[in-house]
Amino acid sequence: MIFLPFLHFFSFTASIFLAVYIYKKDPKSLLNRMCSIVMLCYALWNFGDIIVHNPDRAITEDLVKIMQNIASIGWVSFASANLCFALVFAKREELIRKKWFLFIVFALPLLFLYKQLTNHLTINPSKQVYGWSVEWTNSIWTYLFYTYCLTFSFLSILISYFYGRKTKNIIEKSCIKVTL
Repeated sequence: MIFLPFLHFFSFTASIFLAVYIYKKDPKSLLNRMCSIVMLCYALWNFGDIIVHNPDRAITEDLVKIMQNIASIGWVSFASANLCFALVFAKREELIRKKWFLFIVFALPLLFLYKQLTNHLTINPSKQVYGWSVEWTNSIWTYLFYTYCLTFSFLSILISYFYGRKTKNIIEKSCIKVTL
């Protein structure tokens, strides 16, 4: 028996629970809202992978494509949500309120989501022992997506790291150490 679908289901339910719990704790807090968005992106990512990584014979290629596209909402927007969370955590909310920044943070995931839905990022699902596997296309869009993810993730780490070195708050310093 393969436990990967069960792990994805557990991760999905835990992420949904945490997103709702964190949001309900203080709905007016921008930090709580951004953390909830990050958790929801992760939950969507895992929701699609419940089916994609399931070795059941009844799962068809069309269902895998649909679930991969649902999961792509999470894994495409995760880097942008993480960058916004890092900025809010580092008390740089003024950058999030700028229109040019919001355009970049929302336009890039929407562009890559469109490219995923039109088969420009992942293609050719194939049945494996552990479930289904998809291939990345050999196109400029894949490399641009990698660049987007790496850049936004690296910026999130840098923002968190430098804020952790600067802050005097012990709790925030320990939170930064956990995330890095």
